[in-house]
This record gives sequence, C-alpha cells and structure tokens, in this order.
Amino acid sequence: MTIEKLTIRLILFLVIITLLILGKPLIVPIVVALLVWMLIDALATKLKSIKIFEIPLPKWLISLGVILVFSFLLLFFYQVMIIQTDKLVAAAPFYQEKFAHLIVQLSQLTGLKLDVLVSELFSNINITELLAYVADSTQSMLSSVFLVTIYLAFLFIEQSHAKAKIIALKNLSDRFTLIQSIFKSSTLLIKRYIRLKSAISALTSLLCYLVFVMFDVDFAELWAISTFLLNFIPNIGSALAVFFPSILISLQFDSLSHIALIITCLVIIQFVIGNIIEPAIMGKSLNLSAFMILISLSFWGFIWGIAGMFLAIPLMVATAILFSHIDETKWIAILMSADGQLLIEQDNRNSKT
Repeated sequence: MTIEKLTIRLILFLVIITLLILGKPLIVPIVVALLVWMLIDALATKLKSIKIFEIPLPKWLISLGVILVFSFLLLFFYQVMIIQTDKLVAAAPFYQEKFAHLIVQLSQLTGLKLDVLVSELFSNINITELLAYVADSTQSMLSSVFLVTIYLAFLFIEQSHAKAKIIALKNLSDRFTLIQSIFKSSTLLIKRYIRLKSAISALTSLLCYLVFVMFDVDFAELWAISTFLLNFIPNIGSALAVFFPSILISLQFDSLSHIALIITCLVIIQFVIGNIIEPAIMGKSLNLSAFMILISLSFWGFIWGIAGMFLAIPLMVATAILFSHIDETKWIAILMSADGQLLIEQDNRNSKT
C-alpha cells in the first residue's frame, strides 16, 4: 500500500469519526429504531411457528400484537422511570445526611479522620445536584423514545415494499448480491443476539426485582429497569447494575449484615446468569473476541457515550461481517472473532445445523 493510499484512508477514517460524533443526535435514534425493528421482527417470526387451535396466524397480525405489547411496556417503563427519578431527587437530602453520618461512624470505628478527608474530597460535590443531573439525563434519554418511535413506524411501512425494492436493486447492480449477503448475515446474527439478550436481561431484572422487594429496598422498580438496560452493556454492565443500587442500599440500611446479604444476592444472580446461563443459551453464536468486545465498548462509548455502549455489540457484529466480505479487511474480521473463524462462516454452520 502506497503512502498516498494510506493517507487517503486515514483522512477518510477521521472524517467518518467526525461525522459519527457530530451526527449523534440523528444517527443514534435511527440505529436504535433499527435494533427495535429487528427485535420485533425476530419475535414475530418466532411466534409465527406457534399455532393456536392448529390455525397459523399471519405474520402481520403477530407483528401488530408484538408492537402493541412493546409500546405498552415502553410507556409503562417511561412512567416508572420519570416518577422514580423524581422521588430519588426529592430523597437526595436524606441520603446525603445518611452519607455524612456513615463517614462519621467509619471514622470512629477506624480511628482515621475520614470525615475530614471525605469533606475535602467532596467539597465541590453536592449529592442533590448530582442526582438531579442523573434524573434530567435519564428523562432526556427517555424523551428521545418519541423520535425512535417515529423512525420505527416508517421502518414497518417500508418493510411492505422491501421485496419490490430488492428486485429493482438486483437488476440495477451486480454488487447488490454482495450487499444483500452482508445485510442478511448481519441481520440474522443481530436479531438472534437481541432476542436472547433481551430474554436474559429480563430474567436478571425480574430476579433482582424480587430481591429488592423482599428486602424492601427503596426505588425497586427503578433499579430493576436499570438492571435490564445495563445488562446490554458488555463486560461492565452487570457490575454497574450491582454497583449503583448498592450505594443507596448502603445508605438506606444501618445493619452491615443486612446490606451485605442484599448485595450478595445481587452478585450471585448476576454471576450465575452471566457466567452459566447466558453462555449456555448464547453458545458461540456470535463468536466475538472478549478483548475486541472491550475495544468496541471503549470505541463506541467514546463516540456516542452511554448509547454507544448499549449499541457496541450489534455494531461490532455488523462491522465484523462487513470486514469478512472484503479481502483487504478480512484479517480484521479474524482478529475480531474468538477462535479465528469468520462470523459469516459461523452463521452458515449454525443455519445448516
């Protein structure tokens, strides 16, 4: 490769990164809408195989039912998050007072002047203002759901004309076969991932919610929904799902044994599901390198923040399949795999079995 070509590709890469950063408000809702569309289509396809009274239901009717259920759950979660975050902000002074009292107790227990150290460390931090910022950020993120819904509606409208467009594009260009292969492979793997990950995250969220309710933890619904969402972030999501509620649990209760018991239950749930159940269900369907997942998480987190972390795996799958179809970038796709086998080869093998 000549220096000129290398320079051009480097400039092109920087331009793409700049466009991704600047176009975040527009691109992220579109990507999220695509993933939600894939999830709904995957569920509809799965449910289509289920016959009621031996009568197969049409896919459009199943899709409509899934959309209605999804919309109801989305509206319910939205209302819960808004109400719970407002209550959390209102309770912030109480938790700030409990935090100060806890530091005094630890100072007396250890003989160290932790209260002075913490006072200096957090002199410019106000817990009330911090929680208010988190609440505003959460509500702002949830408000973008409206834009995602609009994109989603148009995607389903476009879906009815998809076959005619595919035929027209095939006649227009010979390269469309390659593009169609890339899109089909990416869509199948991402649909499989989203469907299974949603089910696993829902199970994790439900079990954690039962723990929160059993021990009368404040804001149980908020932590349960947060657990569901955070479990979509690879590697660190499950740790954050335990860390955030553990902070307020430590401030809510006075008994150390009680606090330790609750946190231990949460850790056990995340460990068993994340290290035993999820690998057994997922298998090697994605075949992605754990190290490259971490790189993808860091990269998309840098580009799109929290939203990028949620989208890291689907975007990595699409990128790996795209690279596997291009001879010059096939080596990158191999590095992104867990065992050196290309994702497209893995997908073909799964489809045959």
